[in-house]
Amino acid sequence: MPHKDIVPQTILQELNTICSSPVFTAAPRMQQLLRFLVDKTLNGQKNQIKAYTIGVEIFARDADFNSQSDPVVRVEMRRLRSKLQSYYATYSAGDIMVDIPKGGYIPEFIPADSPECLALTGRTT
Repeated sequence: MPHKDIVPQTILQELNTICSSPVFTAAPRMQQLLRFLVDKTLNGQKNQIKAYTIGVEIFARDADFNSQSDPVVRVEMRRLRSKLQSYYATYSAGDIMVDIPKGGYIPEFIPADSPECLALTGRTT
């Protein structure tokens, strides 16, 4: 759930930092997926963040793409979550943390100093 005091510029700054990190530089597909999810969220298009849309727009599946029979979106989202976890285990969040909760595709932006962020990263301070 987005926090009301987080401005888009802060989110974009964190996104750029994540994508330029060693964790993500060798994974252009993961960068593309993360940027797509964040951009759609910031542009008020959360309703377009669905397995079908991701499959067609990011993973170049045909218009008859069926996410039930082709697991590409689920597999790649699992990889993205894992990369984000690795990133935050290695690097401190800037002002915010980008999280994509399991069971969905919509990113959440969490203040880095919040108890929620500390719990997600396993950090104590």
